[in-house]
Amino acid sequence: MKNPQKPHNYRRLDTADRAIIQQGLNAGMSVSDIAAQLERSPSSIKREIERNRELIESAGNDCLNKKSCKERNACKRQCNHKLCKNCKTIKCYVDEHCKNYIKGYCDKLLNMAPHVCNGCHRQGSCPFEKYVYKAGIAGKKAEQNKTDKIRRFHASEEQITRIDELISPKILNGQSPAVALSSERDRVGISVSTLYRMIDAGILTVRNLDLPEKVGRRKRRPSKSKSKYAYAVPSEKKRGHMYNDYQDYISNHDVFTVQMDCVEGRKAESEAILSLHWTEFHMQLYFMLPIHDAQNVVQQLDLIEEVLGLKLFRKCIPLLLTDNGEEFANIEGMERSYTVSGEKRTTVFFCEPNRSDQKGSCEVNHRLLRRIIPKRTSYKDSRNMSIRGLKQYHLTLVSNHINSYARPDMNYIRPYDMARQILPEEFFDFLGLETIPMNEVVLKPSLIYQ
Repeated sequence: MKNPQKPHNYRRLDTADRAIIQQGLNAGMSVSDIAAQLERSPSSIKREIERNRELIESAGNDCLNKKSCKERNACKRQCNHKLCKNCKTIKCYVDEHCKNYIKGYCDKLLNMAPHVCNGCHRQGSCPFEKYVYKAGIAGKKAEQNKTDKIRRFHASEEQITRIDELISPKILNGQSPAVALSSERDRVGISVSTLYRMIDAGILTVRNLDLPEKVGRRKRRPSKSKSKYAYAVPSEKKRGHMYNDYQDYISNHDVFTVQMDCVEGRKAESEAILSLHWTEFHMQLYFMLPIHDAQNVVQQLDLIEEVLGLKLFRKCIPLLLTDNGEEFANIEGMERSYTVSGEKRTTVFFCEPNRSDQKGSCEVNHRLLRRIIPKRTSYKDSRNMSIRGLKQYHLTLVSNHINSYARPDMNYIRPYDMARQILPEEFFDFLGLETIPMNEVVLKPSLIYQ
């Protein structure tokens, strides 16, 4: 599969790059052409020019009224010039001397990108103030700006470089700043809030756009009418499997809850992802469904039982709490054993209709999955990744990375580390689950879409 995301180029502009920008501006090239030559984003080149250009004060009379001006001796110096507008000794036309003075600006400089005077044939004779981009001056301004930003954090350039080298790669792999900092706190010596301020200041490689939780959320759409599948599981079949029955069951049995749900891909796809979430460990495993229906849900549970065995299945998945989707309508098929005839492998309970908050832990954890398999946020957004063509080993890889990701609400303990203290090691071996080192955890589409 092709990677739909273009890799980032985070290399900072150097002296050679700025020299190319100056040469391009002198030759009358557009920002887009200069950006293409440097293989950078046009917005990056535009910001560089606007931030580090040099202001040159006007060398002549830039008053808009100078053509019709008849003012004499405005500076009260009793000079010999007949008209103040012709004076070259002192700027008699500035506003503190002349009440009729109106400062003028070059229309081309104001209205035409890139808003610098490089390459303008009137640069020598133009009376207005000018902005000129010079590579040497731009480099000094950039270094001074960087130094000023660093001083705000009472850190040296070497300390900032070390923080950038240790933290930025992890965040670019999809980790949150808090999690990325948790394993390096002793080496960098900063707090989470300081790290966020450094990112805001732009002194690190990572930017605010790389923080999935910080990007502005889209406006909510009006609620749609209830689907005909809102109550897909008939009430008569759910007797003994309601949410109040679930509460009574866990109060009388010392078992943990496994929440079950399905994650869909594009609307035209029949495939789906079955997710099982162990609430006590925050561990969530993903399994591929060829077709999003009740039969394939039962078949996937049968396959898991066949791999684990009935005894291990009962121990690790003693109870399933799910919603009322039509894919979970076959209660008997989900509960009965596949390997031992007449035996029961688990107990299934249902949330109340339209109460997804009753298995909210599972729903919230899907946000990590959506970092790897993004969902489209608007009709113009092309990030709605396809799940057609994905195999189970893809989802096992996704499970390993998500469950090796340290959680702030668990005191930065990883779900796999906590689950291994309770569940038998055979459970992880049989399902091919393994812990990924924190430095190698990736929560980006590039993990599987290559």
